[in-house]
Amino acid sequence: MLRIGVRRDPAMHGKVMFKRIRSALFIDFENMPLARDSIENWLAWLEDGGFDGNKRRKFLLKRVYWNSGVQKFKNAYEARGFEVMLCDRYHGLANSVDVQMAIDIIEATYEYPRIDEYILITRDTDFVPVLKRLREKQKRTAFMVNEATLNVHTTYHQHADVLIPVRTLEDARRYERKRRGLLARLGGLGGATASAAVAPGKSGRRVGVQPAMAAPAVKPAPTLPVAAKPLVIVPRKPRKPAVKHELPNAAATARALEYAIRLASALPDRPTSRARMIEALQGLPEFSTSGRSPFLGFVDYKGLMQELCRLDPRLAILDQPGGGIVLRFLAPAQPTTGPTPEPAPEPAPEPAPETETAGQPTGDAAVRPASAAVA
Repeated sequence: MLRIGVRRDPAMHGKVMFKRIRSALFIDFENMPLARDSIENWLAWLEDGGFDGNKRRKFLLKRVYWNSGVQKFKNAYEARGFEVMLCDRYHGLANSVDVQMAIDIIEATYEYPRIDEYILITRDTDFVPVLKRLREKQKRTAFMVNEATLNVHTTYHQHADVLIPVRTLEDARRYERKRRGLLARLGGLGGATASAAVAPGKSGRRVGVQPAMAAPAVKPAPTLPVAAKPLVIVPRKPRKPAVKHELPNAAATARALEYAIRLASALPDRPTSRARMIEALQGLPEFSTSGRSPFLGFVDYKGLMQELCRLDPRLAILDQPGGGIVLRFLAPAQPTTGPTPEPAPEPAPEPAPETETAGQPTGDAAVRPASAAVA
């Protein structure tokens, strides 16, 4: 048993819907130009269900598609809650309105899941895949079709839940919404009083005008004193104490220098990037990029590299055009190649001085003949 104000529609695939159908309206202005001077009329006609038995609607989304040639109508449509979708037109190509409109309809099923019905005002005949997809998503569809083209009418009759004949647009332009509820009853009372005031009596004289029935005064509901909300003081979150970095470790810095020289000197012609250097320094137990001693106590990568360059002049820092730094190993200058000079001749050694030894003659006595010695 359904509650009051709720009904089932067979076109809604068994869904329970409220009095107003949550709908979306898509208009292809290129193929179906609707007069801007009667927007309120045909829009009210669609909302009141003038094409399907007065089923009232509430448009959660209204979009109109056109090219730049009709931008002069933009203010008139935006004033009635439409989103104006400007579609580009390319020379020598077909109109892109229908493609853009089909894409937006499918995307709307994801962005606005509460919409139950999609009304398409267009004369294009290639929206059958869109209607099939909407039916798969259990969405109600209404499509405008020209009854004169029987094959198109038959095709869309199989895929759309409701067909809107083109000939009914003339009725939509002249449509005037009837007043409902209390306004309609008050208007009826006013008309009856006015007719009674001018009605002639039996004697041919006009009957005195009776005062119009005033609407019963509605007493305002008593206002209850609003209790003051208690003042809630939210305690401020304590700030985290600043991290105190440890001082640099000389021993770990010396080992990092060895790692850096070994890595950078392997390819002296190519600079060493930050990523490769950090990957190599990960082998040090003391190295980390965060914590109390990031980059061995030098806080950041640049600070550590500056210290390594200070310790060894063969290392140099190069700035990158896009930001950041790289490390370069400056190889020592090689001697220029040329002919090898001949070695200078060594000077002849000087003779050692002669010394007399006991029992052995020296000098001329050593070479004097024996006969001379005897004489």
